Amino acid sequence: MTVSPDAKHPPLDFPCVELAGQWSTSWLEFFEGEQGEPVWSVTLGSARDNSNIYVKTMPRDRYDRLMAVGSNDTVRAVIEDAAQSLINYALASGAAGPRESGARERLSNHVPVLLDELSDRYRDASQVEWLIDGGRVPFLLFSFGGWWAAYSGQLADRYVICHGNDPLPDDLTLSTVREIGAYASGLDVPFDLAVLQSPDQVARRVSHRVDLSLHTDYERLLETI
Repeated sequence: MTVSPDAKHPPLDFPCVELAGQWSTSWLEFFEGEQGEPVWSVTLGSARDNSNIYVKTMPRDRYDRLMAVGSNDTVRAVIEDAAQSLINYALASGAAGPRESGARERLSNHVPVLLDELSDRYRDASQVEWLIDGGRVPFLLFSFGGWWAAYSGQLADRYVICHGNDPLPDDLTLSTVREIGAYASGLDVPFDLAVLQSPDQVARRVSHRVDLSLHTDYERLLETI
């Protein structure tokens, strides 16, 4: 089957998870999916006191079928996804060094190695429990370069990954999104990247980007590569 490059994703068909409580602003950060097909992830961002937290929801069956195919370790496949985002957020925030520095090119070449190292950490990851829809749910937690990542596969139908910049909150309360239109109108009908590019969504994402200095984890790494 040939998919038109202009084909839109079908309406969102799985429940997303969001932060609950006193977070000043929330927005649609990103979604992933093949053109014209149902998306396999949605990431929602929230901001408070120079801290950003991103909550990524992935429908379990679809993600396993499309993204973990051929993997003997589905958990590691999801953790690798979390580790890649951990690196991306560090790069975007400045925690991995100034964007214009020559070290960025060296670091970019080293990303595949760093990704493997971070993904392997889940076997020794610490565990936290956060509330989702009123129930305590365990997450595997690891961190690097001023950002932390937490993964849970305990929900029957979804994987959930949370990312945030340091410090790690003492506790988090999450819940299923009841009205996705609060983040971006249009996900309940066929949609495309125009949803992310709307002035309102762009303004929310840009105005709440955290600006960090080079973290010691990346400073040490840059000395060895």
